Amino acid sequence: MEFRLAIFDIDGTLIRTGGAGLRSLARAFRKLFPNHRGLHNDPDLSEYSPHGKTDPLIFREIFRDITGRNPKDSETAELIGEYLALLPEELSRRTGRYEILPGVLPLLDHLEKAGVLVGLGTGNLREGAEMKLKKGKLWHRFRFGGFGADGKNRSDVLRTAIKRGSALVGEPVPPERAIFFGDTTRDIEAVHAVGGRIIAVATGNETTEELRKAAPALAVETLSSPLVASFLRLEKF
Repeated sequence: MEFRLAIFDIDGTLIRTGGAGLRSLARAFRKLFPNHRGLHNDPDLSEYSPHGKTDPLIFREIFRDITGRNPKDSETAELIGEYLALLPEELSRRTGRYEILPGVLPLLDHLEKAGVLVGLGTGNLREGAEMKLKKGKLWHRFRFGGFGADGKNRSDVLRTAIKRGSALVGEPVPPERAIFFGDTTRDIEAVHAVGGRIIAVATGNETTEELRKAAPALAVETLSSPLVASFLRLEKF
């Protein structure tokens, strides 16, 4: 196989958490800033779209939307700490459906059998990524990663992921020998920025037609599509 690294986004690509992340953040905000503008209930984040963004950026944007100002570094740190403290509880709630998305498990199996080193390139904070993936017994499947705190934007996160994957391979892996997986046009744009190729999957909030407009290497409905195996030159799964 021509690819040495396979780098996956998490939310909408590997799993769905039923909104556990935004619920945790809403609760964290109310706990830390209960009196802001008469905020007596958790803020309504149902219209906010976090897809394709890093967690630190999400926290800053929501803080700015609610308060009308940018957060201090100490306030962002407080929000992150409280969010991570609440996330396990929200992941365990039955009100939100947690699921591993179609095709993920067999694809991981086949990549590993083909000798491809599998990692993460996600906007999640490392601790949050671990919590989310451990819920589905997936965390141990990923040997390396780039995470939300590793850069100001997704392309920085992906460059960090490649660097860490290369260290495990034992030599520099050029971006064109890494295959990426994501579910948003922002994911696609970030991969283009680092010079890689991406398989875009419509298991998030964007359709295959919307994803194709951003020119991924391949756009599919789910990772169980036979087109994925064909593109990767893997045995069908």
